[in-house]
Amino acid sequence: MPIVQICSTPQCCKKVTARGFCVACYYKKLRHGEVQSGTQTKRWRHRLTNIDEINKKAICAHCGEVKITKRSKTNNWRCSVDVNLRSKDYKKAYRQVKKEQLIDHCEICLTKENLCWDHDHTTGKFRGTLCGHCNTAIGFFKNDSQLCINASIYLSKQVTND
Repeated sequence: MPIVQICSTPQCCKKVTARGFCVACYYKKLRHGEVQSGTQTKRWRHRLTNIDEINKKAICAHCGEVKITKRSKTNNWRCSVDVNLRSKDYKKAYRQVKKEQLIDHCEICLTKENLCWDHDHTTGKFRGTLCGHCNTAIGFFKNDSQLCINASIYLSKQVTND
């Protein structure tokens, strides 16, 4: 069930239609000069005109002539400058979350250098913080814990034979 937004004017409980206001409140604010007509809202800032689907170019209201990118699942086009900016914002937020999950040392060898995120390649789920060497070693063992145990047994046999 979609969430219905309510007008941001105090004591008004009508459904939002424009810029956070119901129709009546919006036009009232427009008449009093509190809202300007024709200004670009965040949603419509990068609206496209003169779309050339063959050459993948259009004129963006904010950026001018730009390359365009087709939206997934719809037949709509988007300004590539806007797409790239949003992508950078999402990546920055993702990296920040990951950075908060990192601890200050490798969970295997306890070094504090060259730390990275270890993740399960089948599920993509974050497993922990490892240094680059330990992460590569686990990759060579094909993420199989039994192979790691076998390697540990092998190394312990070599130590006792000396």
